[in-house]
Amino acid sequence: MQKELWIRADVPDKKDSRKKIVISALEHGISNAIVRKEDEDFSSFGKVNLLFNENNTLSGNNSGCIVNLKTPDDQKKVLDLAGKMDIIVLSTSDWTIIPLENMIAKFRGTGTRIFACATNADQARLYFTTLEKGVDGIVIENTSDIDKIKDVMKETAKLKLDTVTVTNVKDVGIGDRVCVD
Repeated sequence: MQKELWIRADVPDKKDSRKKIVISALEHGISNAIVRKEDEDFSSFGKVNLLFNENNTLSGNNSGCIVNLKTPDDQKKVLDLAGKMDIIVLSTSDWTIIPLENMIAKFRGTGTRIFACATNADQARLYFTTLEKGVDGIVIENTSDIDKIKDVMKETAKLKLDTVTVTNVKDVGIGDRVCVD
């Protein structure tokens, strides 16, 4: 399945600010937007798929939720949603990669797609490449980086993995942890 880019336009208090975000996204070729219920009229802007955020529950053409990851309990609650929702949008202010790895592994094959909120291209690159599979999509929270994030999506879609054979394993004492997938 192809990776997706969405825009998050539900945060600003002023409707005019939210409107500008959706229009900017459409001008950049992004047609999925998270908005408030009172922004239903944004559908008149063109071919746009609106997902309505009502208390972190998403409705529209897909069902889902927005989850703010702050604690291990938050992660456990998200992992319990595998296969029960179409989409889960992950948001966090102090991201650690381990929870994302756990979610990508758990959700694979369940039908639930994982999206991560990103404010810049570096975050998007990390989320698109975690466990080599990455998230199903990015929800852009900063419209000034739309083009950079689109470039990252194209770049990471070309990532090709090769199979290798481990020919030797040797104990070298205490050292840093590594993982070969």
